Amino acid sequence: MKSETIRIPGVHYTLKQLLDMDRVPVPGNPGETRWNNRYCQVETTYWNIADTVVDPERVKEERERLRLERNARDRKRYAEKKAAEQARREKEQERIAAIERLNTYVKKCWAVSAEPIKNETGIVSVAVETTGLDGYDELLRVAAVDGEERLMIDILIKPRYIDYWRDAYEVNQISRADVADAPYLADVAAKIKGILLSGHVIAYNSWFTEAYLDVPGVEIDGVKEHIDGYTGLAEISEQYGIPYSSVNTVDKAIATLRVYKIIST
Repeated sequence: MKSETIRIPGVHYTLKQLLDMDRVPVPGNPGETRWNNRYCQVETTYWNIADTVVDPERVKEERERLRLERNARDRKRYAEKKAAEQARREKEQERIAAIERLNTYVKKCWAVSAEPIKNETGIVSVAVETTGLDGYDELLRVAAVDGEERLMIDILIKPRYIDYWRDAYEVNQISRADVADAPYLADVAAKIKGILLSGHVIAYNSWFTEAYLDVPGVEIDGVKEHIDGYTGLAEISEQYGIPYSSVNTVDKAIATLRVYKIIST
């Protein structure tokens, strides 16, 4: 049933409202364009009822024109929605492909043959910096100390695929220029692997570190897992009076070792 529009003298009406009254604007009258209201600032054209006439033929034509325009808008919205969904699927496929490509590369790097280096302390405390926290991020730096806080390695690594990490830079202060001449993971994987195989490996966040040091035969003991509640390395270091720097990877490895020794006694 067609909705009924009540005619009020002196009140302005939209074209759709006029058509509901079987009326159309007087030929040549463009109407008055206004915003609907202060909260809905969309321009709409209105006509005073005095500037309209009863013309069944034009009413029919205008209704058909509006129908065609509405259908055209609907088709356009559908096409835009379909295109956006296709773009989203393609982006997701690219993301999955990037993750698979990186995982293949990293797995190949860690498959390299390596012998454990000499480590009389039997402990390796490791810390890493990366381009981010997603599955397709890469290592930027690896640092490790032995159980006596002697430096085992502190090396920058050039990402193989990622070339932009602004958010991570705000945390680790490692820029693209810093790693421009650094070796790729494939070039240093054997050295890192030999160090990790030399003792009991500890890291503050094992779940994070293992994601980037997923070395066959190496299990990483997470220090944070032995602490009640969620506490970051900075907070626990301050609690125990341990020097800590958020931008010094070696300091993180040392702080991790000291916390480990405290909670292990």
